[in-house]
Amino acid sequence: MKRGIANFLRFTDSPFLSFRLSSVSSASSVVQFFLVESMPKQLTISIIGAGRVGQTLGRLWHDQGHEIEAVVCRETRSAKRAIRFIGAGKAEPANPENLPKSQVFLLSAPDDELPNAVDLLQRHFADLKGSVVLHTSGSLNSVTLGSLRKIGASVCSMHPLLSFSNPKLAINQIAGGFFCVEGDRAATTLAKRLVKSIGAQPFEINPKDKSIYHAAAVMASPHLTSLLSLGIELLMRCGLSEQKACDVLLPLVNSTIGNLSKQGAAAALTGPVKRADITTIKRNLDALSATNPLAEEVYRLLSLQGVTLSRRSGVSDQKLSAIIAALRKKKA
Repeated sequence: MKRGIANFLRFTDSPFLSFRLSSVSSASSVVQFFLVESMPKQLTISIIGAGRVGQTLGRLWHDQGHEIEAVVCRETRSAKRAIRFIGAGKAEPANPENLPKSQVFLLSAPDDELPNAVDLLQRHFADLKGSVVLHTSGSLNSVTLGSLRKIGASVCSMHPLLSFSNPKLAINQIAGGFFCVEGDRAATTLAKRLVKSIGAQPFEINPKDKSIYHAAAVMASPHLTSLLSLGIELLMRCGLSEQKACDVLLPLVNSTIGNLSKQGAAAALTGPVKRADITTIKRNLDALSATNPLAEEVYRLLSLQGVTLSRRSGVSDQKLSAIIAALRKKKA
């Protein structure tokens, strides 16, 4: 015991860690940080809520050599399906009799079920010292896991900024993607390690900014899908099949994203707002008003953001003011 304490003191006193420990606020946090830092390369991981995200991460971490222990779902058959995809783990129902004290607990349940996952851990463990609890919610921050912190766990949120429509597709899309992490220093340190191990990149935000972060993600992914579906519907009114409309638009979308990644939003913007082409804008609005009022409203709102971008790239206020007036004027 004395030798272990001596090693711990030498570890925490090392210049290598002094800058990292300076951000840890309490003695218990320092101990937790030490415990996490000393974890082995291969970890024991239990997954609570093994849906698309849980299955994807479980499979990738299993492939990295980590030991997947319990896989908990509302229904045992769902848990069994998950372990078949992951390739490891023991299927457990929503209220398992025994739950192993894994080094890492991944809570990848839907947001409204996350409190149940937290409650499950509280009922099974009076002490979670030495364990890290991660949740994958995009909208909820690490404060959601505060009750687990009180029983010794180090906690953080670890949200994949990717679209998980299917685990079979997602396992090949993770590499090069980004994960947003925030929470306890020990937990975020381990989360970053796990993220990097599957070829993705972590970045941190302040917990209080989690909701605005998630709103940005929603606008860039599911709302983008909704926006493109409007474009597809409009082309279908021109006589194209749904698949043909999708095929026609994808090269345009991909080139737009390519320009955005290389030039930034203001420089990448094209179209009638950037050209200050008020005649074309009015013609577009008239056509949408007669065919799809929802698309017309979306066109107006997004064009106003286009005005902001155009101003940044040097289009004169005189030209843009006429566009703003046209966008805000609706037919009675």
